Amino acid sequence: MRERFVTQILLMTAGLIIWAAHLGFVYGLNALACTFDFARLELFGMALTTLTIGVATLIALGAELLVLSFAVAGLGAMGFGGQEQYRFMGPITATLAGLSAVAVLWQGLPVLVVPVCAGAGG
Repeated sequence: MRERFVTQILLMTAGLIIWAAHLGFVYGLNALACTFDFARLELFGMALTTLTIGVATLIALGAELLVLSFAVAGLGAMGFGGQEQYRFMGPITATLAGLSAVAVLWQGLPVLVVPVCAGAGG
């Protein structure tokens, strides 16, 4: 019974977990790039750090949309139908995944506008 509860909570908060992982990756990569001066490395005429964060953002958005689509479709433990708790978990999962997708997009957009380490004198 306990394992099922933990699994359901993890599925319900999957959007937040994806967002937190993306946030940690973006900030960690930027910190490492500025500290060890590899922010100036380029690939295909674009800063490698910018390219990496862009790809990570697209992967995180894809994962968020996957969680959102599972919640809306009612698949697995995130479904809308069935028992009372599932009718609660589906909309909560969809809402958290949707808001987390907006947060991931909001984190990824500055990479396109601001150069890496611009505020650090780099």
